[in-house]
Amino acid sequence: MLLHRWVPSSLAQIIGNAEFVAEIRMWAQSWKQGKPQKPLLLVGPPGVGKTSLAYALAQEFGFSLVEFNASGARDKETVEKVIGAAAQNASFDGTFRLVLLDEIDGIHGRQDKGGAAALGQVIKSARNPMIFTANDLYSNKNLVSLRSYCKIIQLKKIPSPSLAKFLREVCEKEGID
Repeated sequence: MLLHRWVPSSLAQIIGNAEFVAEIRMWAQSWKQGKPQKPLLLVGPPGVGKTSLAYALAQEFGFSLVEFNASGARDKETVEKVIGAAAQNASFDGTFRLVLLDEIDGIHGRQDKGGAAALGQVIKSARNPMIFTANDLYSNKNLVSLRSYCKIIQLKKIPSPSLAKFLREVCEKEGID
């Protein structure tokens, strides 16, 4: 499939937000050196590359990626058993697992059932790097405590000229007018 050939496989291939990409790279290097870090909380509008950053980071650093969508894994039991296990245990080959909890702003309301509080406990005992993504962190009062546990990185929209340049390169290489 054409699209998969152009998905970033390293942080160097990420378009835009260069200063944050460098910060994320240093965060991952600290983990590789045995220096645990606070989880990253990548915040920004849809399409800025939050999830792509996590995938590219995992590939570049040899982390096995375990992804959860917060809108589906948000009750206390799921957070403790499933996400907690991923955050505690190494992968089968002994490398770090990168635990990605996508769309964390999806944890809210009665459907939460203690998930936000349980997530705080999982973070405190995590032995693997964790990344959370959110479109709008400040609209969800259940996530106030999460902000204190994480290093927040506010990603910006990718400038149109950067996107246009990349799309021109893709079209050239694919033989598309």
